[in-house]
Amino acid sequence: MSYMNAPATKLVATACLICRRPLVDATSVEVGIGPVCRERSGFSAEPSSTVQRYQPLGVLDPDRSVQARLDSGNRRGAANALTNFAARSNEPELAAKAAVQIGRLGYVRLSRAVLEGLADVTLHQHDDMIEVKVPSRHNKRWVWVIDRMGGRFNSKTKSHLVPTKARRRLWGALKKFHKGSLAIGPKGWFII
Repeated sequence: MSYMNAPATKLVATACLICRRPLVDATSVEVGIGPVCRERSGFSAEPSSTVQRYQPLGVLDPDRSVQARLDSGNRRGAANALTNFAARSNEPELAAKAAVQIGRLGYVRLSRAVLEGLADVTLHQHDDMIEVKVPSRHNKRWVWVIDRMGGRFNSKTKSHLVPTKARRRLWGALKKFHKGSLAIGPKGWFII
């Protein structure tokens, strides 16, 4: 039995929240993100100076450790606790809410990286095309529906490009094939 399946590790983060690789050092397990992803997402840097007002944490802070760190002025410690919570959470919606709070603490790049790591579906607007990344790109029915919209597969980015004019049909296809999935788009995260 590997350490990731051991009963003693059920309450700690065992996989990176962003790339899903196993965490092997104590700092990474505490934070919930591996060293390479921490560097890429800017978590090893200081947070931006613009801090939005954070909302009451409620279910995101059951043991009030995040609030205690915020009260003492330790934003990095609060972000660590929220990131670890998101990595351990079995509910994508709660993990996404934790990621939003991380952004409000000033770690905007980390927040975006965590949301993109959590999301099953990502949408990006490019001029007259919408780029759609989904886990089921090999689903023949999904590919057929995208093709009928005038979309095409981009092998470089491993995503589908759909014309903006087919936005409503794309939304219908997402609801049919990915209902209940966490998605991130230009306006933030949402549940399909």
